[in-house]
Amino acid sequence: MAVGLVRFDEPSDGLAQALELCDGLNGLRSDSKVLIKPNIVIGSRSRSRPTPGVVTSAAMVEALIDLLREHGCGDITVGEGSVVLADMGLDTNMAFGSSGIGEVAERHGVGLVDFNAGPFETIETGEGTARLSRRALETDFFISMPVLKTHAQTKVTLGLKNVKGCIDSASKKKFHDKFDLEASIAVLASKIPVSLTIIDATYGLQHGPFGNDIRQMNLIVAGKDRISVDSVGAQLMEIDPRSVVHLQKFAELTGRTLDDVEEVRGARIEEVAQKLEWRLDWPLDLLDRYRIEGMVIDTPGHSNCSGCSVAVFAALDRFLRENQGTLFDNVEVCIGKEPIAKSGSRQVFLLGKCPMFVNRELKDAIKVKGCPPTVQDTYEALKRCAAKSG
Repeated sequence: MAVGLVRFDEPSDGLAQALELCDGLNGLRSDSKVLIKPNIVIGSRSRSRPTPGVVTSAAMVEALIDLLREHGCGDITVGEGSVVLADMGLDTNMAFGSSGIGEVAERHGVGLVDFNAGPFETIETGEGTARLSRRALETDFFISMPVLKTHAQTKVTLGLKNVKGCIDSASKKKFHDKFDLEASIAVLASKIPVSLTIIDATYGLQHGPFGNDIRQMNLIVAGKDRISVDSVGAQLMEIDPRSVVHLQKFAELTGRTLDDVEEVRGARIEEVAQKLEWRLDWPLDLLDRYRIEGMVIDTPGHSNCSGCSVAVFAALDRFLRENQGTLFDNVEVCIGKEPIAKSGSRQVFLLGKCPMFVNRELKDAIKVKGCPPTVQDTYEALKRCAAKSG
């Protein structure tokens, strides 16, 4: 086995070459049941397509479907379990639509499956149980198709982390709230037999997993060995694979080391890599952007799941945008389990279940319930209660 690394002008040409270099369709029969798992972490309401680099591109998924059809495959499904936020109208079906992948699937007669909907298989993570979609297991040829992007909590989100979309929403929250996030990703990945990983590196996303800080790269990484593919993906962002904890843990679980990687064929990593920064202090960025003083928004840690991140960010962004240049009266905002409110803060907001639990002794704190809290409830609490200086 090998890893194919290809620089392309057209996705279809680049993908065909990458799969040839890694013999990626080896073991695929014309009667195989094929499941494609792209990264469509979240839908987009504000634009016809999400920001490039955040989700797997429809063009790349279509190129893969065309190649599978040429191989004689008739039973193809695309599956995902996207962020669900009812008050924002976000769910997997919406994500399929806004990404363009739903349209591609309909045009090619390919099925779509929402992993959030079940049925589920209960799996043991070592710290508790999670619910894994049976559809992720009831397939002959599982293709993981992530994008090339950094992640503020896990440094990278590539092939291994991509399968986290196969568990239900409650289990995703457990991964952040109750379990060791990186260890749980590794255990989950070991439960799903992935036949092929293809990284859509049309763009590389810096300061991910959301945003628009992208770099044009026009690369495809493909291979049958997940450790090798994710190692190459990390190196393309100039991130040391050994520093990616879930990759290290997956190697240990499967009796491997990160020195035991496959040959890279095609382009040379050092000639096409671009340094992408994974660290992101989005609360400080928001405060700076809107020239806010007298307010601290504590940077959340691993306990803050994608749903909470999106909802809280949307509420804070709206509130602070409407109050540009405001001096607040020593206000602190806590998100996730990690932040402990500072004793000197005059007013503390606890947004969601996690900060309410760890700061439960604060009787006078302003508490917004929910897991995650809704955008509207969070915005209204800030609008109604945030104290301004003077």
